[in-house]
Amino acid sequence: MADYEQAVFISYAWGAEREDIVNQIDESLQKRGIKIIRDKRALGYKGSIKEFMERIGQGHCVIVVISDKYLRSPNCMFELVEIADNKQFHDRVYPIVLSDANIYDPLKRIEYVKHWEAKRAELAKAMKKLDPANLQGIRDDMDQYDRIRDKISGITSILKDMNTLTPEMHRDSEFKDLYDAIVNRMKKGQTGTFSTADMLAQKQEFERLAAQNKAKVEADQLAVQKAEEERVALAKAEADRKAKEESDRLAAQKAQAKAKPVEPKPINTKAEEVSAAPAKKKPAYKGIAIGIGAVVILCIVVGLISSLGGGTSPSVDNSVTQAPAATEASPAESASNPSLIFVDDFTDSNVSYSNWGDVSPSYFENGKLYLVTPDGSNLRYSPATIDFSQFGPDLAVQASLTPASITGSGVFCRLQDGAFYLFAMDFDNALAQIFYYDGSTFNLLAEQSVALSSDYNYIYAVCQGNSLSLYWNGGFVVGATHDALPGPGQVGVFIGSSNPSGATVEVDDFAVAYPP
Repeated sequence: MADYEQAVFISYAWGAEREDIVNQIDESLQKRGIKIIRDKRALGYKGSIKEFMERIGQGHCVIVVISDKYLRSPNCMFELVEIADNKQFHDRVYPIVLSDANIYDPLKRIEYVKHWEAKRAELAKAMKKLDPANLQGIRDDMDQYDRIRDKISGITSILKDMNTLTPEMHRDSEFKDLYDAIVNRMKKGQTGTFSTADMLAQKQEFERLAAQNKAKVEADQLAVQKAEEERVALAKAEADRKAKEESDRLAAQKAQAKAKPVEPKPINTKAEEVSAAPAKKKPAYKGIAIGIGAVVILCIVVGLISSLGGGTSPSVDNSVTQAPAATEASPAESASNPSLIFVDDFTDSNVSYSNWGDVSPSYFENGKLYLVTPDGSNLRYSPATIDFSQFGPDLAVQASLTPASITGSGVFCRLQDGAFYLFAMDFDNALAQIFYYDGSTFNLLAEQSVALSSDYNYIYAVCQGNSLSLYWNGGFVVGATHDALPGPGQVGVFIGSSNPSGATVEVDDFAVAYPP
């Protein structure tokens, strides 16, 4: 035998666990009398790395420590390809497969093929930028990348089919199985068991398996690609279906709302108990439009009564005890109208002032609240004595408003961190509008033309779940759905004007209740 056939080579990637197990193999086998050749001892200063790697490729017995780094290293893979190209690969190679070498999963093996395709493409791109005369030696590297790319799939497929045992099993046995296999191989080599025909047959078998495995990898790649395309198509179809269902639902909801507004229905939920203000009688309401079942509107001018849900006029229950002025609903009123939370008809300016706080430059006069925006800015006013967020996100708010030029006013709900829903009247254009204010911009959600009254105009707004409904002078006019503000918040009245000289809006009969 030649000298290289009387020794055992070790091919591995330097560093970490790889170095540790190589040192253990080296020590264990040399104690048993086997000569080990490894680069750190055999390759001297200025020695040819390529010649040493080619010598490994011709080795009679080669221990290959397979790791992720090994499968991505040009030098290591050159050695492995040389071994594969030099007869009887299966018999001459003794693999130790470390845990990070992903050769048992076909998808992971594909990643190694992609790695070498990418390396080749990167080098080819760089070579195009140079004069061909300056590429001496670089072409050899390109040829090496081609060899590795073409062989790695077949080689790893052969390796994964071998029962290589785990590194832990080898350590536990002090590498006995590895030693026995190498000794048997050397004995066969000494007796000349393998003929030239055997070598040729082995090489042909290797090439056949390599081609077979390459075809399988390509088929697996196509199958994965096809499965991903089908998954994306199904996901898109499902998303389109849901989007169409939502669009159809909203369209049907909008059509239904325009054709026949949904009348408020009674609820049996008992209103939260709140402390009552001192019992102080007040005149009948001009137009409170909050209640349960048929919504009761108490009138003091012409006995105006209208159901805010459908525009019909239920009869007045004159037995209702009047609530205290400018306070939470009294026990007597809550008993007859359990949805009512707060009312203020502004007849007692002292109590109202306490409830609303310092509303300067706005003021109370003759049983009304006058909201003033002196410079055309947007202003919000809320009752100062109640945190309406304690009553939950679903509330109904009402007020009566007088028209003012170049002005919009209305009521708001769910005020949280500067954001809120606004139900407003554009008096100049006779439009009832619903906005979402995000803290900096008013975003129009819905609007509808309405007939304005030159006297009072009653606005009634319902925030319930993600449904927003606006009623005007006793009838439903427009609705919207929106999810930006699901939680509870403050409620109140609003005034805004584009008139730099300012504007004033007269407000009366402010009330808050649970939605019917």
